[in-house]
Amino acid sequence: MRKPVLWVMAGVFLGVALFGVPHGAWAQDGKKIYEDKCVPCHGEKGDGKGAMCTNFSPAPGSFTDPKFWQGDVNKKISDSVSKGKNQMIQVDLKPGEIKAVTEYITKSFKK
Repeated sequence: MRKPVLWVMAGVFLGVALFGVPHGAWAQDGKKIYEDKCVPCHGEKGDGKGAMCTNFSPAPGSFTDPKFWQGDVNKKISDSVSKGKNQMIQVDLKPGEIKAVTEYITKSFKK
């Protein structure tokens, strides 16, 4: 009876080690990443009205716009962060950090 419990515990440990912490923690990390890296352009409210983007054309994406949430949002955010888009430069984030900020953006701004 003890072996199955040990295997489950080992699986949970391995899963966290390989894939990161559960979603709630990702959102918490994502908030900090968003505040540090995204707010200057996308704004505190995710509306694309950050202080650094007053002269951007087109303006940074608004996470409050329902049109933003159409299609594969995870890929859209990941591609924008890792490759850049329009005037947005590539941001040096690890895949887990991109996942964290994506979850934060989803929980915070999707209507």
